[in-house]
Amino acid sequence: MNKKIAFIVNEFPAISETFVLNQIILCIHEGFDVTIVTRSKGDLNRIQFQVKDYSLLEKTIFIPPVPKNIIQRFGFILKSYYRIKSFDYYCNSLKLFNFVKFGYHSLTLYIQYNFIYLYMIKDVDIIHAHFGHSGKFINLYKRLRLFKDIPVIVSFHGVDLSPNNLNIYKKQYKSIFNHSSHFIVNNSYSQFLLRQINSSIHQPVSILPVGVDVSFFRPNKKNKSENSSVNIIFCGRLISLKGPIYALQIFSKILNKTNVPLSLTIIGAGSLLQEVEEFIKYKGISKFVTLVGSISHDEIVKYYKEADIFIYTGISDPLTSRQEVQGLVIQEAQSMELPVVCFDVGGVKYGLIHQLTGFLVEEKNIGKFNEVLLKLINNNELRKEMGKSARKFIVENFNQSKLNNELLRIYFKYIS
Repeated sequence: MNKKIAFIVNEFPAISETFVLNQIILCIHEGFDVTIVTRSKGDLNRIQFQVKDYSLLEKTIFIPPVPKNIIQRFGFILKSYYRIKSFDYYCNSLKLFNFVKFGYHSLTLYIQYNFIYLYMIKDVDIIHAHFGHSGKFINLYKRLRLFKDIPVIVSFHGVDLSPNNLNIYKKQYKSIFNHSSHFIVNNSYSQFLLRQINSSIHQPVSILPVGVDVSFFRPNKKNKSENSSVNIIFCGRLISLKGPIYALQIFSKILNKTNVPLSLTIIGAGSLLQEVEEFIKYKGISKFVTLVGSISHDEIVKYYKEADIFIYTGISDPLTSRQEVQGLVIQEAQSMELPVVCFDVGGVKYGLIHQLTGFLVEEKNIGKFNEVLLKLINNNELRKEMGKSARKFIVENFNQSKLNNELLRIYFKYIS
């Protein structure tokens, strides 16, 4: 009989969370019966082709928003007793009306309403929650002993470990630390943040970065002469955390420091788009800069094939102090044999080898960034050498297939 797994996610389908999609497909290939549970329906007009190919919407339980009117909530709960004809469901649902034991969530009928939908995963063998808030959500029901025998794995991805919220998480994530079986983080940086929230975690914590499909992100470069133009590429959302304005500042300063023809391609969309456009106009560099917007992975690969250097100028977010936990685009670029130059923030350092596959530069140090970037611009052979090393590093350490096997080992540790 097939093993059953439930994925608890914040939103599905989510165009930006291909790592979750890849894990779901992995489990399908391994013969698991997969159920996806989400409280937020994604944009169905923008979905990955795999969502359709694997009929994932049919495998998804969409939990509608809890009605604001408590009478409506009670009505939904009553109707569920007619629809779900199960003595086990009646017993467990009625237990949730113990207002003295379960407090606020019981009084508001919040837990009773969500249980209508969560009851459908009562027989799974394992639950994998992605992001801290999903882990908090499902572990609330573990605390109520509704899924007491089902192991829960929680993956943290960075947005759920913002440094300025660590004290808040100590309270919010209490049920996660009390009732989960296993934690997964991207690298030592996110592991450090997790232990800042709870220094006495007794469950295993596995470091498992998001992997790269090295057969998809593979190089196909044309030989360039020493005097050919050099295309620098930036890929990331146009938000403060990703530092697109720093990328433009660096590029505008370097244009007059070399005789090599240069161009900058910026892939991404976001709230800083207008500021980016105004900066380009102010500096008079529009003929050297191409703004591509948000595009598919297929299209990104095409741009990478024409690029020579990848830059990542992410910073510590001025509002939240959040820093990049992994920066998957940095690994994808290296898989395409692109040397990378990055600000040394958060967990970025764990995704490249300084002076071998790229360069790490002190955050916001534009002068040093330009220095190492010029070294690459002016030396075609160095770019090739670092690019080859970059590809080798990613294949050995971020190969999606290898990391998938690690994930399966974690699953089967808890499934007999």
